[in-house]
Amino acid sequence: LSELNKKRDSLIDENGDLLNGIFSFLKYHYDIFEMRKYVSVYKDKFYMVGFVPKAGLLSFKKHFESMDRVSVITKNAGADSLLKPPVKLKNNKFSGPFSMFVEMYGLPSYNGFNPTMLVAVTYTLLFGIMFGDLGQGLLVFRWAFLYGRKIVTPGWAVMMSRVGISSMIFGTLYGSVFGFEELLDPVFDSIGIDFLPLRIFKQTDFILLTAVAIGIALIVISIMINIYAGFKQKDYERAVFGCNGIAGLVFYSSVVVGVAGTMLFDIHVMSKPFVIFLIVIPALCVFCRVPFAAAVKYKEFRLSEDEEKMTVGNFIVENFFEMFEYVLSYVSNTMSFLRVGGFVLSHAGMMLVVMTLMDGAAAAAQPVVAVFGNAFVMVMEGMIVAIQIIRLEFYEIFSRFYDGNGKTFEPVGIKFSSQVD
Repeated sequence: LSELNKKRDSLIDENGDLLNGIFSFLKYHYDIFEMRKYVSVYKDKFYMVGFVPKAGLLSFKKHFESMDRVSVITKNAGADSLLKPPVKLKNNKFSGPFSMFVEMYGLPSYNGFNPTMLVAVTYTLLFGIMFGDLGQGLLVFRWAFLYGRKIVTPGWAVMMSRVGISSMIFGTLYGSVFGFEELLDPVFDSIGIDFLPLRIFKQTDFILLTAVAIGIALIVISIMINIYAGFKQKDYERAVFGCNGIAGLVFYSSVVVGVAGTMLFDIHVMSKPFVIFLIVIPALCVFCRVPFAAAVKYKEFRLSEDEEKMTVGNFIVENFFEMFEYVLSYVSNTMSFLRVGGFVLSHAGMMLVVMTLMDGAAAAAQPVVAVFGNAFVMVMEGMIVAIQIIRLEFYEIFSRFYDGNGKTFEPVGIKFSSQVD
């Protein structure tokens, strides 16, 4: 085997350029031959249809200017209803690293909403809230900034550095530095800020209510995005009458305002006009969304064949259970954000255990307990928090406006390495 390897290496050294030329020639013609699936023939003409990014259209057309027998006809991507336009996400430097989560769920449709910026902001914010510690966040940031690109992909390294900064910011607000909850007290006293740091175990109600408020805000934003996408796609059932449309937004917001005003601020806003116009009527719009949307679109009640065969009783029963499911989803999605506050308490509780073990250990062993305890909490809690935020993104936010039916834009070309292995 060793002798054969030597002969092979010798042949490559002597004939490397020739082998590269042969391989490149064959690969070039093979890839061109594979493009026949994009070509159709009619009489004496060949037709090829494809998609080009708008930014590169002019440079693409210049390649054919010298070819008299070739004509290039350009149309908007949605001009042909039989062709599904591919999707190429356009993100800035801040949101780019978080596109991996969007692609994991599925690309948005061509006329859909690109949620990468929303994911970048919410993921960074929620991670800092749930994993707030100035010292641990600093270690995550330094590790990602100095070594992350060598161990994980650059996108992961950039993302981890940003969530590390977020963790440092909220850790400062909590006054937590490697689990020491009173280390920053002199700093806040010298500045004159008496409401900081937040005492997690003494302000549990405030933390949990704030988590629910964050959830309500994100759900409202998600519904508003769905309304925008519905109008953009001229889907009026989705934009106006759906559970995540204007009717659903008015219903959900009114219930939240009514419950919060009555239970938290002792403001009784649940008057009869409030209930009728802001809760009952929007609920009826969601209940009768199909005929109402048909009336808006066609100026008359025009339904599909399956819907025409549906009796009044079936319509009422089916929509009653769907409406019941919608109401349950509003409640469950809102309460699901309690996990944000729960993980704030969980992180503080785990560090309290580490501090208790350290206090009970000998003086020489206390630094060791502190180091290993912080390392254990960082790894385990960090992984759990990262997974839980993805769950919130996918199930509580994406489920209200995102379809994920987009097709990836994959440009054709000759793909080969210029080196012989």
